[in-house]
Amino acid sequence: MSQQKAQPQRVLWIGYGELGRITCRRLADQGYEVSAARRSAVDLPNDITQLVLDVTKPESLEPVANGRWDIVVVTLTAKPEASSYQAVYVEGLANVLAAIERSGSSPLVLFASSTSVYAQNDGSLVDESSATEPLGYSGRSMLEAERLLKNANLPGCAIRFSGIYGAQRANHPILGDRWMNVVANETNRCRIGRECFFIDHSGTAGTLDNFTGGQHPLRRLLVVPDHLRTSKVKGI
Repeated sequence: MSQQKAQPQRVLWIGYGELGRITCRRLADQGYEVSAARRSAVDLPNDITQLVLDVTKPESLEPVANGRWDIVVVTLTAKPEASSYQAVYVEGLANVLAAIERSGSSPLVLFASSTSVYAQNDGSLVDESSATEPLGYSGRSMLEAERLLKNANLPGCAIRFSGIYGAQRANHPILGDRWMNVVANETNRCRIGRECFFIDHSGTAGTLDNFTGGQHPLRRLLVVPDHLRTSKVKGI
C-alpha cells in the first residue's frame, strides 16, 4: 500500500513587506503553501497566493475566515500617530484574530510587536520577563495588542523587535555598549544584531525553536547569528 503524501503546511503572511518577501520566498522554496496579504496588489511569484485585504476593514478579511491555516504571521505597519497605531495594531489584530476563529482552524499566530513596550532607558538589562510599562502611544498599543493575542483561544507568540531594516535603510547607529535586537535583510545592510524577544502566549518556552524547529526558515530570519547572540539585552 502506497503511503499518502503529507499535505504542505499552509502559511498566511499578513502585512507583506520586505520581511514578508524574503521569508515567504524561503518558505515556498521549502514546500510550504504560502499566501501573502497586503492592502494593495503587487507582483508575486507564481507559487505564492496573493490576498488583498485591510485589517482595519473586517469585511475585507473573509479570505482569512474562509482559509484553513497552520501558521499566520502578522507584521503590520501604521502611521506614526496614536490613532493609527490603535486602529492598525490593536483593532486590526482583533479583526484578524476574529477572522481566524471563524475559519475553524487553530494556527500558530506570530505577531510582530516592539521593544517600545519597555520604558527602561537606564542601561539596565532587559529581557522578556522585564516590566512592561510603556510611556508612549506606540508601546501602549503594542502591549494592548499582545494582550489580545494572549487572551485569544489560539496558540500564539509576540515577537518584540526593536528594528527591521531593509535595503533602503542604512546601518543603525550604536552608542557605547548599547545593543538592539534588529533584523537585517539578506543584503546584511544592518550588521548589529541581537536575539529577538519571543513572548510566548501558548504555554511553551519562549523561543521559536519550540514552535517550528531550530532549522525553520522563520527562525533563521527572525533570529540573528549565534555569534551575535547573548541571553539578555541592555535597555536603549
